[in-house]
Amino acid sequence: MRRVRVEVLGQRGEYWAETVYAWLVEEAKDILEQEYGVKLDIVFREADVDEPIILCCGEAIREIPGEPGYLIEALKKLLDRAVRSGASPGAEGDEEA
Repeated sequence: MRRVRVEVLGQRGEYWAETVYAWLVEEAKDILEQEYGVKLDIVFREADVDEPIILCCGEAIREIPGEPGYLIEALKKLLDRAVRSGASPGAEGDEEA
């Protein structure tokens, strides 16, 4: 089973960074794992950024959607490209299990 690393870069305690991380863990994880047959490793990484950034499949989502459903759709686009191209869907594009 492929492992996909999804990183949330942000400041601990900052509302949007914590919210996006919670959406990934509580709402997106199960849906994406089942649909793509992958194991998501969701990581929060402290970073000095004004707005949270999500890294997945070697790409960054810099404009965070206002609802979890839109975030799931944005991640599906990244996973679709990684699966279609045959690339490994790690955060840096090189992780596989």
